[in-house]
Amino acid sequence: MLQEEILDLPMGGRWEETGGWSDGEAEAAQYALDLFQLALVGDKVEPGDDVLLQYRAAALADTLPESTLRKELTDQQHDRFEGGARLVDVLNEDEIVAMADRLGNDPVRNATQIGTGRGATNAGVEALAKGPVRLHEHVDDRPTPIVLFLDGAAWQDLQDRETGARALATISALGAGFDVRVALSSRCENILQRRFGNWHEANICLTEAEERSSHVSSPAAASEKEQAVIEAWNAIEDLPPRKGKIRLLANLRPGESREVRDLRRDDEIGLSASSIDPYVQDLAERGLVAITDGEYNQVELTEIGEVAVERLITSDYGLRHPLHSRLRTGLTGTPQLRTSTVCRANSDMTPPATPTPAAEGHLADTGDPKGDAEYVQWLDGPSDRLDAWAMHHRLLAGRRVEGVTCVDHELDPFDDGRVAYLSCFDDTMLVATQWGKSLPTLARIAGALLSDKAMGKVLTEGAFGKEFQEVYEGAFEEAVESVIQRGAQIGWFSEDELDYDNFRERYGKVKSLCLERLGDLAGTKKYEERQDLYRDLHGLLASATHLYNAAGIDVTINIRMPDTYQLLADEKRYGDFLDFFQYTAPKNAVYGCHSLYRLLLEDDPEKLRARLPCEVSPEDPMADLTASWVVSGPDATLLTEDIQEAIEREADNVREQILNGNEEAPVLEVPVVEGNSYAAIKNVIEEYAEKKDFRSEAIRDVRRLVRVCIATLGSEDRGASPYDVAEMMLSIGRQRGGDVLTVDDIAYGLSQLPAERLLPDLPKTAREMVSVLLGAENPLGRSEIIDRAGISGSSYGRHIGKLAAYAVVEPTSDRKWEAHIEPWWAAGSDLDEPRTDEDSYVNGDAPPRTPVRGVDLFFWTAIQEERELLGRDGSWELFDWPPDYEHLLSESELFRQWATFVFAHQAPVDSPAAAYLDDSPGSEWLVDAPVSGKADSVDARSVRIGRLPAAAEEAQTRLSGT
Repeated sequence: MLQEEILDLPMGGRWEETGGWSDGEAEAAQYALDLFQLALVGDKVEPGDDVLLQYRAAALADTLPESTLRKELTDQQHDRFEGGARLVDVLNEDEIVAMADRLGNDPVRNATQIGTGRGATNAGVEALAKGPVRLHEHVDDRPTPIVLFLDGAAWQDLQDRETGARALATISALGAGFDVRVALSSRCENILQRRFGNWHEANICLTEAEERSSHVSSPAAASEKEQAVIEAWNAIEDLPPRKGKIRLLANLRPGESREVRDLRRDDEIGLSASSIDPYVQDLAERGLVAITDGEYNQVELTEIGEVAVERLITSDYGLRHPLHSRLRTGLTGTPQLRTSTVCRANSDMTPPATPTPAAEGHLADTGDPKGDAEYVQWLDGPSDRLDAWAMHHRLLAGRRVEGVTCVDHELDPFDDGRVAYLSCFDDTMLVATQWGKSLPTLARIAGALLSDKAMGKVLTEGAFGKEFQEVYEGAFEEAVESVIQRGAQIGWFSEDELDYDNFRERYGKVKSLCLERLGDLAGTKKYEERQDLYRDLHGLLASATHLYNAAGIDVTINIRMPDTYQLLADEKRYGDFLDFFQYTAPKNAVYGCHSLYRLLLEDDPEKLRARLPCEVSPEDPMADLTASWVVSGPDATLLTEDIQEAIEREADNVREQILNGNEEAPVLEVPVVEGNSYAAIKNVIEEYAEKKDFRSEAIRDVRRLVRVCIATLGSEDRGASPYDVAEMMLSIGRQRGGDVLTVDDIAYGLSQLPAERLLPDLPKTAREMVSVLLGAENPLGRSEIIDRAGISGSSYGRHIGKLAAYAVVEPTSDRKWEAHIEPWWAAGSDLDEPRTDEDSYVNGDAPPRTPVRGVDLFFWTAIQEERELLGRDGSWELFDWPPDYEHLLSESELFRQWATFVFAHQAPVDSPAAAYLDDSPGSEWLVDAPVSGKADSVDARSVRIGRLPAAAEEAQTRLSGT
């Protein structure tokens, strides 16, 4: 046996053969018979029932003698079976399982348990080698790759040597028919060499002599393209995981340099100040970082260091072996100034074993702060495609203006609503948290912006200077203290806090005290104490956003609202929500280096005397917000108008001297907009096309691309979510040699989204089918669609005709299907007839002529899928011209489910459809938007707080989108 060879014999010998069949040979023979039997009965299996049950029933019906079946079945059951019914229709599930256990072999079980010791004869490795391995050895032109990761700790602790021998024997046996690649660390290799020397010499040592094993490879055999990964691995493999040097290395970002003084204070690194310099020097000697000498030494990742951080170090500072890492398939997550474009993954790249986790599910999985999780967490991603950089920009896609944006988006509630996420890339700090009443939400946002994480990486000494001389780009020199205290009105700041270490300690104490008071006041009715805490938290948040502004960093705050309708139904809770925006948004604004609140809204005479003099320019009187706000959730756009009115109420609190014209002051405008409009989606597409180096003129047909997104991602109640569109665009790579963004690129990006995000008005099963076909490289047949989508045959039958009638899927000449997110009849399509012969359709009826109008398409789909509708009295009048779309859609659920898809593609041609939709609540997103510039594409209603100077021109008050 193989395990005996590993223990005692040289490798390469043959199994001992006896005069009769061994258990392994018998099990392998049974395996061949089982496969043959499954092939014979496979065409008798109809999806819609339990497939395994049907296999069992079909196997019993084909193999058991008539006399045996006669004994097992009642007279009535036997008569039905003889009359042509399947055994699975005659017996229930329990009866079939019991009969299979008593009388017949289960081919599925036998075929999947061969060689495990639980097969037909309880055989082991020999059955595996002479069954599946031998089969694949003969039928695979290119051996299927299998990568095995050996757990070094498990092999170190292995007590039973025979167990290890059986495992290694299995690897050797698999290597005869498969391309087996063994990934192991140097420590694990030493263990194998010491305890299983024969096996190690025969399999691992081949690569050291520049030979190639036919079935086992090690990291040393990697291709030249992976050489950088191997070099990076060699540089870090002996570093203790989760310890200082790995933590230090992982807290450097590709393309970004950090000052050594900031590394000393980074709580994520968690090293003493005296350890940083020698650790940095060691990493430099390993070729992982480069050091630039200066007043404050700068540290930056080298190319090898970037590979190590991106591919070999896990989020918890563990090490990931090179064979366990994958190349990214989306946009490379380079922060700050460098931008890279990566093409789609090569077609021969091995797909992931499991689907990419959904972004929303990943965000909702906060963990429990009472356990190992934290209240403030760095935003990361669920996959290489959706990494921290991609998730950061995905969430930022909801922000349309420097103001308030309300975004309709289905989201999952946080596991723990007290958690806040932080992320900072490209000089933009993002805070994402879940709404939980105004006082706790205010505390979470302020606490996150001033957390140890933020202080350690963003609000650093390098950003401010040891004595804050670097704020406002070093413009104020000796006047820094006065500007910070009396201009920006940053609280809890005295002469002592001009020292960075004192400042950080002071703000840490203030933040902790506020959070402690919040815990004491939670659920109480101590009105005065709560009001005091509100004032302190508002001051703390305003101070925080002003500090970020002084450091040149934008702040965007994403408030997630998973229960919009519950909020709207509770008048008290909703009033608390609106009060939050009334009092919070205007406080986070500046005019130059001056606090706008102090200039415009403050009425305390003592505080007014503490202001720094400010001269308002008539040519530029507009103030700037230090924080932008995004409210996202189901039907969050319903909140837009009320948020506008709430912020407008704050305009009544402007000081009377300003309203009377006796005192000049800046003016604040706060735009409040919806994030799902046509213009919003257009801006997201253009922004990411620019990031990926598509030529600007190459997306001149942007209306076509936007309509494809709205048709596929929009619903009856809302337009496409900018988060979905951003995630889609993040998955698209500019093709090698091409710089034109096409509908095919959009289709690929959509295929990377979870099925639940596509065509949200359709049933779940139909969406799964479309998602599977979009993600397939080649057309798929019925059984492939059913298998990949995880649906039943009856579900397939219910939906395939409807999908084909609307030309979302079209048949191919070999009776397979392919998906098209832009059907042939769409206004933007270059086609004037279906891609396949009309005879391929269900009833063979000729499709409508181009240009197709919505009513024509509904009539055609009625012929294909709802002929009973045409048989009703007066039904033909539904399709008269001009059509009454409201009446038409009310007569058919199928038409309503597809209305968004049809009108999004046809509104420019079918003007009555557009007219109907324009009058329908929630359908404004279908209206065409100008494409002449971003300023024209922001349909903002701005809330103005303050009084414009008489000399101000209207041109100076216009706002433009971001």
